[in-house]
Amino acid sequence: MCWAPGVAPEVIAAFHAVEDSEPIGDDPGTPQPATQFSENERWGRTATFNSFLELIEQGKPTTLTWSFVADGTSIFGFNGEPTSDSDLIEFLDGVYGESPSQGPETTMYLQSGDVWKYLADGSDQGTNWREIDFDDSSWPSGPSQLGYGDGDEATNAGYIDADPNTTGIQKNPTTYFRSTINIEDPTIFENFTLNYLFDDGIVVYVNGEEVARINLASNPSFDDYTSGSDGDNATRSLTLASSIFHAGTNTIAAEVHQTNSRSSDVSFDLTLTGNPPGGGRGDDLTSRSWFAIFQQVFDNISAHTGITYVYEPNDDGANMTQNNLPSGSLGVRGDIRIGGHYIDGDSGSNTLAYNFSPSGGDMVIDTSNASFYGDLSRDSLNLRNVVEHEHGHGLALDHICPINQTKLMEPFISRRFRGLQLDDIFSLNRLYGDYFEKQNSQRNNDTPNNAARIPILPNSVYQRDYLSIDDNTDVDYFLLEGVAPGDLITFRIHPVATPDGFLEGPQNADGSCSAGSQYDFTNIHDLGIAILSANGQTVLSEASAAFIGQSEEIVSFEASQGGNYYLEVAGDSSNNCQLYSLEVALTTPTPYQQWASSLSLPEGQAGPNQDPDNDGILNIQEYYFGLSPLVANDHLKMTSGPAQTEDHFSFTFSRNPEAIVDRVTYEMSSTLSDWSEFVPTADQITISPAGDLEEVTISIPKNQNQQYVRIGIYFTE
Repeated sequence: MCWAPGVAPEVIAAFHAVEDSEPIGDDPGTPQPATQFSENERWGRTATFNSFLELIEQGKPTTLTWSFVADGTSIFGFNGEPTSDSDLIEFLDGVYGESPSQGPETTMYLQSGDVWKYLADGSDQGTNWREIDFDDSSWPSGPSQLGYGDGDEATNAGYIDADPNTTGIQKNPTTYFRSTINIEDPTIFENFTLNYLFDDGIVVYVNGEEVARINLASNPSFDDYTSGSDGDNATRSLTLASSIFHAGTNTIAAEVHQTNSRSSDVSFDLTLTGNPPGGGRGDDLTSRSWFAIFQQVFDNISAHTGITYVYEPNDDGANMTQNNLPSGSLGVRGDIRIGGHYIDGDSGSNTLAYNFSPSGGDMVIDTSNASFYGDLSRDSLNLRNVVEHEHGHGLALDHICPINQTKLMEPFISRRFRGLQLDDIFSLNRLYGDYFEKQNSQRNNDTPNNAARIPILPNSVYQRDYLSIDDNTDVDYFLLEGVAPGDLITFRIHPVATPDGFLEGPQNADGSCSAGSQYDFTNIHDLGIAILSANGQTVLSEASAAFIGQSEEIVSFEASQGGNYYLEVAGDSSNNCQLYSLEVALTTPTPYQQWASSLSLPEGQAGPNQDPDNDGILNIQEYYFGLSPLVANDHLKMTSGPAQTEDHFSFTFSRNPEAIVDRVTYEMSSTLSDWSEFVPTADQITISPAGDLEEVTISIPKNQNQQYVRIGIYFTE
């Protein structure tokens, strides 16, 4: 699929006139508009996660590796451009002014598509055929993959009837393959990576020495069948020491054996890569300034969806041919390979890039459009939005209309935003679930056992936007660990707000954009929430009374005992996706809050400045002086009288010994209009027990024959 610059004021004026490329290989179906999906529009399999179930499940997470296509790898002209080698790394280095350190480069000595000599005539070649000096000039040759029977071969190696006297065709057990390469100085490489594909058994030799053997005994005879089979197109990878190779001519030879005379197919391919020490010049792409732009793309999508991305630093240079996009393999190449070559330059239809649908997923960037990608303003916004848009196609998102610069997946680039927008996040949540679906071996948080842990500390608030109930079976569970007895849990969810007049619709078959229709992201599921006990089953508190599209909340739920608590978010029967924001507050109550909670004050009357018994004494005063806020005649008791010395008064009152406030002040006045603060010294204060309270006596200097005293209590809830 392709993306071209748009026509808005901030962007280049051009329009693409090419059709979207069809997916190659496993085709899970043509992507639909962003709010309508087939259950199969997701990755069918990946290198790092067994996602077989995801072919039939909605909203399930996945893990994908991504890598850069090695420069020099052939890329077919899928968009009508000439077939040519990928030069994306060189192009980006030039645009960003990178000067890779000098040293040996990773070097591909054999790659898929290279020409091999082969022999499938049923003859016994003994052992000499493995050696460097063997004469294979009479053998036929052809590009890999070689073999027969599967339909994916570039060269049909054929077979013979090894026993014409027996009914039926008895296919020759062994097919031989040879390739001679030149390695000028193998010692400059730390090691070599050899990847090979086979069916059913294989022995690989380097300069006559065995380096790999699968399903065969040592030194097999030409008429030996294998001891087993690893299935069609089995692959292996191994690391070879540089000392195995010679300076100059080297021969790689392989013999592939059938599992029996009636086996239907033979397959063979092999790549060989020299790996320089420490990655070498051009290998450590993570140190390039432009690498961060790509990393930001995958980090952003991962932060908003159930997709986990892992950078694969290796790429074996397997060609992207008209009939084959090589699938991901750990240590070999990524699930998502990003390459580039000439597409149409700065003019013409001006296609910036194109991408393949799952499970191809690979991306090709137009490296001849230097004027567009050379604009590095706003932290390389051009490159960032193109890559994120194109990978959206690789995740099964189609173009979405109308073109009004509100959606990343519009057919034209916009510089008004960076990365995924509301509609794009909604669509990917529908397919892959939200960020917290990545629980327990990358599955989901649909049960208490798989609940996503909320990273929250006491007296703090945790918030996260763009979570989702992605279908009619999804339930989200969250775990609060180590809650203390008496802690207060506040739990809120807010359905995502729909921008006014938001329009959405499909791209027309002729490439033009539909006008779209209004879409409502807010009123899809009628959400409900609950707090569950440590067993994950008992409902302790719940809220679902609000109308659809409105927030639900449980405020200041008090934990009766310490331990774990679960939070539940559930939707209704709507088979669609509801985005929401999550807000969780965990509060350790203050002594005042604990006091107020213990009294079961009327709703809305527990605040420090409330007066539920209407006696003119606020709750904070009742708390400090040890009174009851529910008893109107429970008045403050204060007494005064002469002190032990004639020049002092004594002032006595009772207070709650467990009361904690910010500050207490004492002020004096003889007129009730002018007040001055008095700070008693330690020897002027006497405290003595008085039942559940304590009695406080303060000695006050006698400046006048009559003194008034007031107590100030300062408290912040």
